Amino acid sequence: MVSRLFSYLAAGVLLLTTTANAVENDLHDDSLIQQFLGDDLPIEKPNQSSLWGGPSLRVAIIGAGAAGASTSYFLRKLEQSTQPSWHKTPIHTVIYDRGDRIGGRARTVTLNLTICENAKCEPQIMNVELGASIFAEKNFHLVNASREFNLTLNDLTADDGQPDRLGVWDGEKWTFRQTGRIGRLPGTDGWLGGVADKARLLARYGLWHGPIQAVALARQVAAQFLNIYDRIVSGHSFTRVDNVVRELGLWDTVSKPALEWFRDDKKINQLFVEEFVGGILMNTYLQQIWQSHAFAGLISLYSGTNNLYNVRGGNYQIFERMLDGEDVRLKTDVLGVERVEKDGKTRYIVTTKKGAKDTFDVVVMAAPLPASEITFRNIPLSRFPTMKYVHLHVTLVFGTLNPTYFNLPTASSIPETLFIPSPPTPNTYPSVPFYSMGKHQLNATHVLVKFFSSRRLEADVLDEMFVTRGETHRHVWDAPGSYPYLTPKQGADGAEEWEAPIQITPGLYYVNAMEGWISTMETQTVAGRNVANLVWSGLEERVRRGVERVAD
Repeated sequence: MVSRLFSYLAAGVLLLTTTANAVENDLHDDSLIQQFLGDDLPIEKPNQSSLWGGPSLRVAIIGAGAAGASTSYFLRKLEQSTQPSWHKTPIHTVIYDRGDRIGGRARTVTLNLTICENAKCEPQIMNVELGASIFAEKNFHLVNASREFNLTLNDLTADDGQPDRLGVWDGEKWTFRQTGRIGRLPGTDGWLGGVADKARLLARYGLWHGPIQAVALARQVAAQFLNIYDRIVSGHSFTRVDNVVRELGLWDTVSKPALEWFRDDKKINQLFVEEFVGGILMNTYLQQIWQSHAFAGLISLYSGTNNLYNVRGGNYQIFERMLDGEDVRLKTDVLGVERVEKDGKTRYIVTTKKGAKDTFDVVVMAAPLPASEITFRNIPLSRFPTMKYVHLHVTLVFGTLNPTYFNLPTASSIPETLFIPSPPTPNTYPSVPFYSMGKHQLNATHVLVKFFSSRRLEADVLDEMFVTRGETHRHVWDAPGSYPYLTPKQGADGAEEWEAPIQITPGLYYVNAMEGWISTMETQTVAGRNVANLVWSGLEERVRRGVERVAD
């Protein structure tokens, strides 16, 4: 089995509103639809494959990653699931992305390796995730979409007989080294199958104020967060992230650093906080326990208690399939978004680097605004402070590891997953050149190793780690493709320091506002579904107002 954390980076019933039959009948009238869509959008002939007739509602989505793809996907679901059709307006969505691929952080590289053993060499092709690598069984959107699209899931927690051990190494000594399988994180059924492993775990971290209580807290917080699905599935939506965090009862988890919340507020053993909470935080977000808010650590810890999956061939396929049949324009830089008013109607003009201009009723920003070069005109953006993004190096190395580099005897076996403890002192960092390491055993001597680090692992450093080193693949994640630092929210009530509102103005939405709270593939789909609900409810309101004007 590929180690669960070898592929780990992030942390994962549409109730529609209808109107009366009389209103529905009125909305067949093209003149009424023209009234609320505006004169600048011509009446179009209905597409034969469209559910609705009449002119289209034009929606621009800027960004074709998890957030943009899921916004389009759920908006299309809303359109197709309306029973009965309360209006006859098809939605035409245009998705822009400056890159040459769909998926954003869900990126896969194909390695063509030659595996030699006993003088016999065979080629082996491996697809390895470079970014958003796994999702959990409670990540309902990703799991359900994978099934809908008939994608094959790899169960990363299934026991296939391969070793899957965890170690905690601070660069000098091993504070914990497992001899049995990982199974799942501490405090869950099946974790640390060996009696000796359990004994060492409890001896180091304690029975109650260690792994058992920490995992219980993570499960409690996750249960509170999962209530968000009830809201968005029922068609409800939210326009500010801080509001929904408070409604879910999670504000204290985002207002304090992970170290303070776990150690001081919840009295969790400090060694466990440094080595496990800190280790999984660095593995997931490349952030320290004094740097990141507690919610990021809790969700990362909770993910380890779930069955974990990825899609065979690459997670990006989920988002490609979400955009099947849509008007996707790759390699297209958006330079400007301008808000214009005409005859009391608000429209948005999107301008691309190629010089093309197009007019839309709705614009959805599904890319990080602080890292964007887009110019906004007639749009209030004064509430957007600068957000810092992680600079992440991913290094894949094929070869044979050197146990002596890790202070182990020459014949020792190195655990499949390494956690690096997070120092408890602010502005201090581990001395180890990487923040996490996961290996996949290819044969008796060769492994494929994935490193996450904040700086480039130079050849001389890698040569110290490996007895033999073959193919080395590198990738750098930076803004806007990376994820933000998940810093605690401060201030009198915290609201003024939240990164951005989701609804900037009516008809203009920012999906990535949710990334200041948490950044995973699944939470991006939650944000996308929320914005789809907002767009839909806005269309309902426009229809209602149009009908009222006709009635008057």
